[in-house]
This record gives sequence, structure tokens and C-alpha cells, in this order.
Amino acid sequence: MIVQECLPSCTDPSAWVRLLGDGYVRNSLLKRIETPPPQPEGFLHLPYWYGRVIRKDTAFRDRPDDAAKETGRVTVDTMIAVFLDDALYEKGWLRRIDGTYVRSSQVARIEPYPFSGVPDPELPIAFTLRRVRTSTDELFERHVHLPVLGTDVKGNIVTAPGSLSRSAVRLAVQRDRPAGVSAGGKWVHVDLREQTLVAYEGDRPVLATLVSSGKDQTPTPEGLFMVWQKARHEPMSGLEDDPYLVEEVPDILFFSEGIALHGSFWHSQFGTQVSHGCVNISVKDARWLFDWSPPELPFGWHSIIPDMAGRPSLPVLVERAPPVKLPRFQPQTDDDSDARN
Repeated sequence: MIVQECLPSCTDPSAWVRLLGDGYVRNSLLKRIETPPPQPEGFLHLPYWYGRVIRKDTAFRDRPDDAAKETGRVTVDTMIAVFLDDALYEKGWLRRIDGTYVRSSQVARIEPYPFSGVPDPELPIAFTLRRVRTSTDELFERHVHLPVLGTDVKGNIVTAPGSLSRSAVRLAVQRDRPAGVSAGGKWVHVDLREQTLVAYEGDRPVLATLVSSGKDQTPTPEGLFMVWQKARHEPMSGLEDDPYLVEEVPDILFFSEGIALHGSFWHSQFGTQVSHGCVNISVKDARWLFDWSPPELPFGWHSIIPDMAGRPSLPVLVERAPPVKLPRFQPQTDDDSDARN
């Protein structure tokens, strides 16, 4: 939300704050969010520079000084969001988004995985799970997408470059539109069996991609949900029996309490179950999905709750769909060719 003025002062917690297009609220109920600087061309649309803590008992301080007051400590693998300040970085420090500081030597920068799905796909398509060779000895890297022609007599997936083992791919296929979704309505299907996501406008697929849903011990809930909140970025953390902290997870679509579709900058294992229950998406796909999904986030807003705003939301169908059944591929023979000539 954009603050237009504070009465009498923005430093007074009891002041009334006028928000752009949204009335007044007490200053004490607002949390100031510092706007990230513009990112360079080709950046992966992340709001901050992210890092993974690599030292035990890493200290945060109120000033970039080893003698400064500690504001807290975290353990290895905590993922933090910072504003990248070249001058400060040269001095060995990083400034976190809450205004505290941490030694840069205690944090490893995270380079997000640049994978993205297929826009306007012709389904079915296959995504390779690993580096693999086809039956024609053509080599494909991990997370390459290929059009599917069917299956052979051994159950392998047949593509134009040759056949692949079924275990080497994940399949994205056409699914029926849920009851209640209009002919042109936007909706999303998440297949927990295949670890794929397909976004639709009515019956037309507009994006197919890989995801990472919850592990067996922290499963993603199944059902037909409505996105109840969109948020540009929020911290996410685990409970005492499963502790973790990831600051400012980007492009979040909450659909079942704290479970969400969201961007995941910290891993590249899309197509496999790795999450604590959410549906992890690549940062490129998450930004696209966030901007595409209703309702549109008003300019300057950080988040929106569609129901409270009286606006439409996005249906999300999550299921362990039945195993994919593809037609048997019939290779063209010389007789077939002669018959057409």
C-alpha cells in the first residue's frame, strides 16, 4: 500500500495514515516496507538479493561493526534477504531488509535456477528429470521439454527425437475443467503424481511447468481451493519439530491456510517432492503466475485478500491424478507412405 500522508507525523505510532485509494489506518498497524532498487535487465524478477547462512551462530548487528549490539543469531541454512550495497559489501557487510547487518563472509549468495515452463503448450509434453539419451542416442539435459507422440510396446515415452524411459520424464497432460469454472475462466491444475502444473484459461492450457510439492512426511493437501491471498513476498518458517526460515519468499498465492504456490530460489529439484507442503515453482514461472492470476494487485500494494476486496480469485485443483494413459505410437511404414502417394 502507498502512504500519502500521516497526521500529525509518520514517526508517531498513534498517527492516522492516509493510504492511496484505501482510506485511513493507524500508523501502529502498518509495517514499513523499503522498496527494492530497480533490478538490471535480465534479472529473475526477485525483490531482493538472497543468501544462505553458512556459519553456526551467525550474529546480526544493529550497525556494520563487529563491536555493535547483537540483534539476534541464526543457524546454518537460514536463508536471508538483503539489499545489495556494493560499498558496504566491499567492507565485508550486508544490510538485511529489517535494517540489521551481517558479515558477508558468513553468507553464501544464492543464484536462482533459471528454469521456466512452456507457454501455450501443445499437450501432452514431457520434461526430462535427468540428463538422458533417447533411443536414437540424442542427448538431452535435465528439465528439457519434448512433445509426446505416445508410448512404445515397452511403455517408453515416444518423442520426435526418439523414445525415453518412463522413469526419466514427468508428463503434463490435458485435464478436464472443474465444475464451476467458466468457459474462459482462469484456473490451475497441480498433479502431485507427475509434479507438474498446468495453468488454463477455460480449456486452453497457457503454461505447463514442473513443480516440487510436499514430501511424504509433509504432504500438500489435495482438493479444489481458491487462492485466499496474494502476496509479493513474505517470510516462511517451520515449527519446532521441523524448523527452517526463508526470508521474503517471492510471488505467493496462498490457497489452503499457510500452504501456497510460490517462487523457490533456493533449489533446482523441480519435478520431485522436496517442500514442507507448499507447491514450489521456479522464480520465473512464479512471477508469471502471480501477474496472470486474478485479482490484479493494485499499484503499490504488497498483498491482497480477494474475498475482502470483493474481487474474483483463482481456483487451484490439487490432486494425485490417475496415472497418465497415452495412446500407443504407430510408426509410419513404407506401406503407409505408398498408400498416401
